[in-house]
Amino acid sequence: MKITILSEDNKIKLHNYYPSFFKKLETKYKINFINIKSDKKFLGSNKFLYLYKYFRKNRFPVILNITETNRYFYLLLIFKHFNIPIIYFHAHQNILFSSNHDEINYWKNKKKKFLGINLVTKKFKNYVKIKDKSFDEINKVSRVKKNNFFCFIDIALPYHEDQIRFGYKLINKNYYFQNLFNIFNIIQKLYKLDTHIIAHPSYNIKNLNNDYKNYSIKETFLKKNKSLMNCKFVLIHHSSAIFKAINFNKPIIQITSKKFNDFIKNYDFFFRKKFNLDKIYLEEKSEDKIKKVINQNLKKKVQKIRYDLDFDNFEIFCNNIKILNYEK
Repeated sequence: MKITILSEDNKIKLHNYYPSFFKKLETKYKINFINIKSDKKFLGSNKFLYLYKYFRKNRFPVILNITETNRYFYLLLIFKHFNIPIIYFHAHQNILFSSNHDEINYWKNKKKKFLGINLVTKKFKNYVKIKDKSFDEINKVSRVKKNNFFCFIDIALPYHEDQIRFGYKLINKNYYFQNLFNIFNIIQKLYKLDTHIIAHPSYNIKNLNNDYKNYSIKETFLKKNKSLMNCKFVLIHHSSAIFKAINFNKPIIQITSKKFNDFIKNYDFFFRKKFNLDKIYLEEKSEDKIKKVINQNLKKKVQKIRYDLDFDNFEIFCNNIKILNYEK
């Protein structure tokens, strides 16, 4: 069987995220890889025409590694026209592979308002319960004996393009990092913990290394997950990576600010309410207040997740690929 992978990332970057998975994938299937953001001529001004002709000839299943399909709405038209089976890694999709009940329930019950009426808008045709999405990549990574660090899940907040796209003013970079690092320093003083930065994938590498030059930066998929698996607790604004922290049974605390624009504040509020997060304000200077929030989260009992080691994520994936291919 053949599979097309359509990605916003280049092949090397995508493989670095899921090395074990893609090694198995390329052993079992014949893979055609297309980088939709490529500057090559055949994906330039005639992108729609190229993809239309491609999928007219190649109607086998497609793996989409695309964050927002509304940016590529014409793809959905092509897939629908040729009845192409689709599996996504990120965005709304035919099948959601997840190990997290919160994530599954979120998408099952996601609603939109139309004329004041809440409508359930299902983005998936099927929900497949698996072990942690990255289980096959990290199940051999040993846990450290001492978790002498915490993780901050970064969202490149002073740069994030979504804010610009929707017309919001970015927070002053110097103000943001000065206050953020003050919290890191207080935590280091109180708990003797180092800081691991879980870098946002869109962070410009030069800015990343300059902004967080005094901290341990985790960029690759495996390094991020190893840190999240072994950290003491997690600090976050808002991010889908929260599901990873939940899967690793980590206390999660939100950093928010009244200085954030409404775009960031609304997302922060949604995550805080959805996941029942305690918050620390970005501008907080009181060691006692920060200590109180962290301590009460460290005392929370988190449910241990036990994985059935007898079943294999990749085999589940392959079985669903087969079903999709037969149903088209």
